Amino acid sequence: MRPLFIHRLMAIRVSLAQFDMIFIFYRTGYRSPLKRFAGSTLIRLVFKHPETFPLPRINQQLKYTFSSNQHFSILYRHNDREVLDGKLEYTIFVRSVMESQRGTKLKAVSLFSGAGGMDLGFKNAGYDLIAAYDYMKPMVDTYNKNLGGAIQLDLSSCDFSLIADKIKSKDDVDILIGGPPCQGFTSAGTRFWDDPRNSLVRNYVDALKHFHPRWFVMENVEGILTTARGIYLYETIKKMVELGYSVFIRKIYMQEYGVPQRRKRVFIVGNNEGKKYSFPKPVTPASGRIYRDSVATLRNAIEDLQDVYDSDFDQEPHREKGIKLRRIETLEPGQSMKDLPRELQHKSFKRRAFRRVMDGTPSAKRGGAPNGLRRLVYDEPCLTITSASPNEFVHPVRNRMLTIRECARVQTFPDEFRFFGKKNDRIVQIGNAVPPKFAEQLAKSINISDMNESEISPGLISYDLSKTAARSSALMRTEKMLGELTNNQLSFNY
Repeated sequence: MRPLFIHRLMAIRVSLAQFDMIFIFYRTGYRSPLKRFAGSTLIRLVFKHPETFPLPRINQQLKYTFSSNQHFSILYRHNDREVLDGKLEYTIFVRSVMESQRGTKLKAVSLFSGAGGMDLGFKNAGYDLIAAYDYMKPMVDTYNKNLGGAIQLDLSSCDFSLIADKIKSKDDVDILIGGPPCQGFTSAGTRFWDDPRNSLVRNYVDALKHFHPRWFVMENVEGILTTARGIYLYETIKKMVELGYSVFIRKIYMQEYGVPQRRKRVFIVGNNEGKKYSFPKPVTPASGRIYRDSVATLRNAIEDLQDVYDSDFDQEPHREKGIKLRRIETLEPGQSMKDLPRELQHKSFKRRAFRRVMDGTPSAKRGGAPNGLRRLVYDEPCLTITSASPNEFVHPVRNRMLTIRECARVQTFPDEFRFFGKKNDRIVQIGNAVPPKFAEQLAKSINISDMNESEISPGLISYDLSKTAARSSALMRTEKMLGELTNNQLSFNY
C-alpha cells in the first residue's frame, strides 16, 4: 500500500455541525488544530491542480496514509466529478483522523497516580483524565491541587469490579495508566498470583480485567527486568496476554526525550484491538560513556535558580555546616564520597562499600562503592532524581544540596506545579514521578498508533530491554523467558 504524496498545496474544508474550517496539507506532513475526529465524517477535498493527484476510478475504494509520520489513515471514495470555479472536487469519508479540540478525547483512568507526573503528560497530549487513585494522602492532595479528580484508595485491597462498573456506567475507558510498585517476590505461576505480597501488581492486572480498556501503560523501575530471576515480569506479561492484549516493552533512557537526567525506566504498553505500536523516537539522542552526552543538560534545567531563594516555590537552599560543608567544598564536579580524603569520608562508607546484594556479589565488584554525596556536572544530564536526591546531590557550582524545586525542574514539572505535604512527602512525590515531558510524548505515540488497523494477535509483540550490546546473565535469563512467551500459544480470557 503506497503512501499518498501531495506535491502541491491543497486545502481541505471540513463541515460539521458547528464546525467549519480550512486545513492546509504539505508533502512532508500537515498543519492543523485537529487531533482526532471519531467515527465517519464527511469532508471535501478541493484540488487546485488535480493533475498532480493520483485519482482513482469512479466508486473505487483505496486506503492511503498521509505523510511519512503516519499521522492518520483515510478511506477514499471518489464520487462524480464536479467542476466548481475551474476546480475538481471529490468527496471522501474519513475513517479515523486525529481528534478535534471540540471532539471526543481519549478517556484515561490512572492508578498509583502519585503526584500526577504521567497524568500531566497525558493531559497535555489531549487526554481526558476521568479518574485517578493513590493510597497516600499527600500525593492525592498534590494531584487534586494541580489536576483534580484523585481519590485516596488502598489499591492493594480494593474491588476494581465495583469501581470499573461505576466509572463505565458514565464513561468509556480508553486507556489505563500507572505503575504498581515492584515488590519482587519469587513464587511462580498460580503461587505468584495467590501470594498476598504481590497484591499491587495483581490488582493492576485485575483492573485491566474489569476496566478492559483499549490501551494500557504500565511504568516501573528497571529492576523489574531481573527481579525474582525474571519471574515477576514474565508472570505479569503472561497475564496481560491472556486478557487479550498485544504487549510491547521497552527500557526508556529519559535523556533521549528532552528530560535532563540519566533516568532509566521500563514501560509496558498494550492494546486489545490488535494494533501495532511504536514507542516515540528519541528527540535528544544520547551517546558516550553511560549515555551522558546529551543536549538535555542540568544547566538548561536549573541554572537560573542557583541564587534564588523562595520558600513558597520550594526553592529553599539549605546552608550546610560542619564536616558536611567541608565535604561539599572539597568535591569537584563529577566527584563523589569515594574521591574524598579518608578523614572526610563518612564512617559508614567503608562498611557500605562492601555490602552484599541479593545475588551474593559484593557491590564493590559491581561498579564500585556507593557514592553517598556527589557533586553534579552542569553540562551533562543529571543523575536519576529519587527521594534521596536532596541529601545526596550537590549543586554543580554552589556549596549546597539540590532543592526540591530544582529536583522538580529536572523531572520536567512546570514551575506552576506545586507539591503538598511535609518536605519528605514532597520529594518522594517528585522522585517517584514519570517525567511529564516524556509522558506527553508517550501519550502522543499512542494517539498515532491508535489510527492503525487491527492486524496482530494478542501476545508479547516486542521487547527492547537495553541499549547496550552487553547483557548481564540476569537480563539474558529474562530475555530467554520472554522469548518463550512470544513463541508459545496462550489461551485468552477476554
